[in-house]
Amino acid sequence: MNPYKKGILENNMIQLELPITRRCNLKCKNCSFYCNINKTEDEILYPLEQAEKDLNHLKSLGIKIQNITIIGGEPTLVKNLTDYLYLVRRIINPDILLISTNTVSLANLCNHKGIKALKDTKAAILYTKYPNFVNNKSLSYLKSFGICTFCIAEGYFWKKTYDNYIQYEFSKQTLFPSDFGDSKKEEHFKKCDCDLLTLCNSKIYNCSKSLHIKFLNKKFGFNYPEDCYIEVSSLTSADELLTFSKTPGKLCSFCANADPANAVVVPWSQEPADVTDYIVNN
Repeated sequence: MNPYKKGILENNMIQLELPITRRCNLKCKNCSFYCNINKTEDEILYPLEQAEKDLNHLKSLGIKIQNITIIGGEPTLVKNLTDYLYLVRRIINPDILLISTNTVSLANLCNHKGIKALKDTKAAILYTKYPNFVNNKSLSYLKSFGICTFCIAEGYFWKKTYDNYIQYEFSKQTLFPSDFGDSKKEEHFKKCDCDLLTLCNSKIYNCSKSLHIKFLNKKFGFNYPEDCYIEVSSLTSADELLTFSKTPGKLCSFCANADPANAVVVPWSQEPADVTDYIVNN
């Protein structure tokens, strides 16, 4: 089993992603959330009121959540992003609260309201460096107020040095063809380094790809399973969620990246998506 994932599962850790929007200001060619092939411009994917209901239910079950990451799309495009920060801190109060961002619109938090919310909720900025897009000015400004910011580089590859993001490359998040079957679920689940459940609109998914896979299906006419979730309202105990977090979903069987032999590293770009960006031959 992947060593990092093994530690998470053995310690009964629950870590959640909260995707609040599918809007994004970049169109990455191989976006793992398929935002580059999304046609909707709706600002909110996960309404604040629904998030409050879902989080309150999890809290009522005594579920301890160590880490919550607010993601998108690009969450800094959401006008009431700070309301989500206060909501999460008030109800769940996780050990770690993060905003995952590409930094392009990070200036939206560089004001009195944004800085106050970040400090009040002890939220940190988790950012990815894309060529020519990292907003060092906004990052430095937030740092000057004591806001924690750090770059995520897991799964990413650099031609020269860690800071030379102009020469940026990344690992394609590919799937086996949708007629591959489900015989590899357990094997792929153990190999995968994904340790985050995804909570959105009263459903908890065992990975974020499960939430967004319908967009890939619609774009290219695939039939990947779209039911890899558990209803929040169906949970009656913390043990049920822990069991779900340790159970491979149907989509796990199709994850090509679970096998290092299928890893394909390509330059990052904003070119139009192609079916070959997402599917490998078996």
